[in-house]
Amino acid sequence: MKLKKLNKSFYDKSYYQSEKIPTRKILKTLFKYVLYYKKELYIAIVYSLLQTVFYTIGAFLVGKIIGIFFEPIIYGQKAISDFGDLNFFFYLLGLSLCFILYAIFRYLELRSYIDISYKTTQNLRKEIYHKLQNTPLYYLDTKKDGDLITLLIIDINNVSNSLFQTISGFFNSLLSLIFAIVAMNLVSSLLSLIVMPTAFLIYFSVFLYIRRSQKHFHANTQAFARLNSFVKEMLNNAKVTNVFHKQKFVYKNLKKITNDIQNISYKGDVISRSFDIFYSW
Repeated sequence: MKLKKLNKSFYDKSYYQSEKIPTRKILKTLFKYVLYYKKELYIAIVYSLLQTVFYTIGAFLVGKIIGIFFEPIIYGQKAISDFGDLNFFFYLLGLSLCFILYAIFRYLELRSYIDISYKTTQNLRKEIYHKLQNTPLYYLDTKKDGDLITLLIIDINNVSNSLFQTISGFFNSLLSLIFAIVAMNLVSSLLSLIVMPTAFLIYFSVFLYIRRSQKHFHANTQAFARLNSFVKEMLNNAKVTNVFHKQKFVYKNLKKITNDIQNISYKGDVISRSFDIFYSW
């Protein structure tokens, strides 16, 4: 579907203006809640370590199988009739076992991190709800209902998903990077000197893209909060709208808000998806 030209409200500063909280402070606060589940976190890290070990061994066995059984035949050093069937079978058995164990520990790892993330956000949601119950009425009167709905539902769900991606990606990537550096140094120190600076350059580029797209995702949250407020107000005042024949006016404003959400989401997704290929690499 072709997007319409960005309207003026796309550049409305109210979507982008808010109190800026350092990312380090946010992560520190979230990990404070995660540490309530230290035992589960340590178990998940062990799963991450084991799945990384078996994946690395499996990748090493792939190279050994090619080097021992296929390269001599390709270069004419051995005939196909000299192909060692029994040894080849044992190597394949070891390779299969490594990747089966990798898949099992990968599943257990993801399941553990998901469990930690949802338990953490459940506690966070309960704490926010408890604070709202003890919040003075004058504060609630100064806030739109849509902002509170967004906080309790959309923002907490985003925190849960982001927390899962952060803790799973951090430990998994850190362990994978350590094993990759060790493996490259064992194979060729020259190879590691070429790959490592390139990898760090790509990671730095990804970090810049993330910082650039962050403001658009925050603006998207603000736009959804405005949508929630608008829908609630229109539902509560449906009779007034019908009496004064303001249906077209309401529809026009609703369409404007949804177009803002579409345009902001599009721009944020374009920026974030542009570094997926480097992040996966």
